[in-house]
Amino acid sequence: MPSSRIIYQNWIAELGRDPSTSFRQEVPAYGNNAVPATDGTADRSELIHREVRAALGELSEDERELVEQVDFMGRFCSEIAASTGRSEHRLEALHRRALRKLKRRLAPLVKEL
Repeated sequence: MPSSRIIYQNWIAELGRDPSTSFRQEVPAYGNNAVPATDGTADRSELIHREVRAALGELSEDERELVEQVDFMGRFCSEIAASTGRSEHRLEALHRRALRKLKRRLAPLVKEL
């Protein structure tokens, strides 16, 4: 019996952890205005980059910074908590909430790809 649950690929890793990428820029969202290209990996990669950037742009500043530090820079919540004076448990909860928002926002793209 096939499951309807979406299996998310490591889409954050597909960004290539490019430090020059600005996640705060305006990017057209996936949907009626954009058609995913299926003819090449460069087009697919660009589509993923564009959509993840747009999804990150919709997060709050705290959520975005935490996702960038944990998922792009490889820092642990305990490190961030020690340097910022915030509770590690609150940072972990904030990170989980941000990832849930990203998954919900990127679900149509993941289904399409």
